[in-house]
Amino acid sequence: MTVAHSKKGPPEHLQAYAYQVCYLQQKVLVWGTQMVVATRRKVHRWWSLPQGRVALCGEAAMRQLKYHEQKLLKKVDFLNWKQDASQREVKVMRKYHIQDREDYHKYNKLCGSLRSLIHRISLLPAEDPYRQQRETEMLNKLYDMGVLDIGVRPSDIENKVTVSSIARRRLAVVATRLKMAETVSDAVTTIEQGHIRVGPSPVTDPAMLMTRHMEDFVTWVDTSARKRTIMKYNDEVGFQSHVFDRLCPYSGQKLDDFDLL
Repeated sequence: MTVAHSKKGPPEHLQAYAYQVCYLQQKVLVWGTQMVVATRRKVHRWWSLPQGRVALCGEAAMRQLKYHEQKLLKKVDFLNWKQDASQREVKVMRKYHIQDREDYHKYNKLCGSLRSLIHRISLLPAEDPYRQQRETEMLNKLYDMGVLDIGVRPSDIENKVTVSSIARRRLAVVATRLKMAETVSDAVTTIEQGHIRVGPSPVTDPAMLMTRHMEDFVTWVDTSARKRTIMKYNDEVGFQSHVFDRLCPYSGQKLDDFDLL
């Protein structure tokens, strides 16, 4: 199918409609016998299609894919690009130092599923015991995860369960709140270097989500150089000799429960 590119700009009604559709993050718009490729800010290019033929979205923009190309591009969405991040997404990723953009989209999808579920439950009668049971289970689960505080109502799930509330349960953010690092980015570096453990096992993934119960077991690794430096600064090490510290790293240190196992 051949299309002719016109040097003239698109008409005003087509340009306004292109902005309206592109607000929904669609790239290609077909209106009558004209096709527009645009973004939210600007109409980049437009073509005049053959008379009497209305093309589908994207039909005039590219050829038909071959069989192996369809298989390779099976899960690729050409209309909604994840790189077109909104200001809100960039702000949250910088604040909580989310390194992988996929994590943000997973959190966003989880929040949408929770809002949809609580909305469906709210459509049941208020006296229904099934509704009361499910609402109580959801509130208890979200409280144990640390996403919501105690004493909230089921209607607060739609307003307070956000990507930020889930991102605050990441290990890097929890370690910063426990005064183990000054900033979230510093906490990410500390975790990736293996200085922090959760229970008896060291953790090197800063994106690990922490529940309220797991938050109590976040501490330093026994062989961590940062832990020994902090203990020396607080005068919690009995022998100040660095040679003796290398031979016996536990000299004069206060052992916790996991050290006594």
